Amino acid sequence: MTRVIRAPDGAAWTVSRVEAPWHLRHRVSLEPDLVGVLLWLAAWPLLLGESLLWLAGWAVLRIRHRLGLPWIIEARTEGPPDRLLRWSALGSSASRDRVREIATDLAQGRDIAATASTRAVGDRALRG
Repeated sequence: MTRVIRAPDGAAWTVSRVEAPWHLRHRVSLEPDLVGVLLWLAAWPLLLGESLLWLAGWAVLRIRHRLGLPWIIEARTEGPPDRLLRWSALGSSASRDRVREIATDLAQGRDIAATASTRAVGDRALRG
């Protein structure tokens, strides 16, 4: 989930939830035609492997939820000066809500830097 907004001072902000590198998305869709069936027969070992990876990703998400590991939300603008703000939120729906809140606050010109857990300006913001 990414939102790009423009603050009243003219700064363009990109607000997004940083997804974990192990986040998997299902990329295969099978059509109920002969070609689809033949492809499925040829690719079922790959689909089985992807399904196992998907289940492993789901298990990691459940563990992440049980352990209370937060999602990282970033708001970044390319200057001048470059700025990077980060927050954390527990849970997938809470992080989506937080992205919406941050985007709304930035669009309305509210100063939200004080609520961020990480703040960087200039070259440090680019390295993020």
